[in-house]
Amino acid sequence: MTLAARGIPDGLTVSLHRARIRPGMEDEATRWMQMLNDRHDEAVATLDREHMAIEIVFRSSEPTGDHLTWVTVRGPGEEVGTSTHPLDVDHLEYDRRVRLPGWTTAEVHLLLVPEPVLAAITDWARVSGST
Repeated sequence: MTLAARGIPDGLTVSLHRARIRPGMEDEATRWMQMLNDRHDEAVATLDREHMAIEIVFRSSEPTGDHLTWVTVRGPGEEVGTSTHPLDVDHLEYDRRVRLPGWTTAEVHLLLVPEPVLAAITDWARVSGST
């Protein structure tokens, strides 16, 4: 059943994507996330041209294997897959090695954010990268 989530302004995309880590690549997944953490300032700087207001990565261990889950809030902007930025190139190389192809996605049913925070996120996601 499709439900129109209340509270998501036009032009803002809220998403959750989940993928399984390839069996035997758990240590490489740890190195991937460590690389992104070690290059935190550089990673944050890439968000501007992507109009990415929020990006959160979770890791979970389950009987079927380890998974990475991305939660993002963004406006329309450059996709990491088309970027030539060195961090994005390294990020995609890890992605190809570590993550099984395909994504499980979840449909947003509700977004609860106080109006001043939502306004700031929406304004930033719409105008970032355009200056």
